[in-house]
Amino acid sequence: TGLKLEHIKSDSMGHYYAKCEGSSSMIHYVSALCQQDILEGKHQSFYVSYEALEKAVLIAAQRLVSNIMEAATA
Repeated sequence: TGLKLEHIKSDSMGHYYAKCEGSSSMIHYVSALCQQDILEGKHQSFYVSYEALEKAVLIAAQRLVSNIMEAATA
């Protein structure tokens, strides 16, 4: 259940977008973290702004750290 990120392009406003590809469960998890709708018709890929992706990575990292801390103190 990996996730493949591919740099796509920037729009006229200078925003950069990445195409995310992976398993359906991974795609839905990442799109939920990014708080972004899946734009592709098929559920194996979607486009996401770098800003949203950055936020998603931070959220995922914070959850991971808190899970590790909980496990360590249990």
